[in-house]
Amino acid sequence: NNNNNNNNRNVRIVSGSTDETIRIWDLERGDCVRLIEGHKDFISKIELSVIEGKRYIISSSNDKTIKMWEANFQNNNNNFPGNNSKNIPGNNNNNNNGGNLNDGMVRTMKGHEGWVNSVVVEEGGGVVVSGSEDTTLKVWNVRTGECVRELAGVGKQAVKGVVMRGDEIYVIVGNLVLRYRMLFF
Repeated sequence: NNNNNNNNRNVRIVSGSTDETIRIWDLERGDCVRLIEGHKDFISKIELSVIEGKRYIISSSNDKTIKMWEANFQNNNNNFPGNNSKNIPGNNNNNNNGGNLNDGMVRTMKGHEGWVNSVVVEEGGGVVVSGSEDTTLKVWNVRTGECVRELAGVGKQAVKGVVMRGDEIYVIVGNLVLRYRMLFF
């Protein structure tokens, strides 16, 4: 019987792409079950997080923003296996601004002057940390979208990656990994 329960489980994968979209895939069928539009340049990083009991997708992009989306992993009635077109069956909005598929966006965090290469969510879900081509590391309040801290000129090079473990942040700059200790409030 335990095998039967595993067969009925829906496993989803979330991807970000150079086509400026986030897609949620049904792993079993290989179908795209949800398309999320809203960024204006390619997606550089995707993070999944549970914040106050709700699931969210946090995305960073070369459009210099971080976006927070409700993580609705259900079909949005647009079954389009492998469809790369923005003209999705069932979407009657022809202006390609995402229409009802953009409704899951919670907020946009703006403030970087360069591409946002990396984003990570603090374990408790209270803050997002982003790293950018503009050599800054920014700490964002997820509830308000405000930048609450900025560390400028990190390693005097573009921030290529950010990893968080507990209260430590590891920042990839050039061929260096820098370690910072953060105090969260």
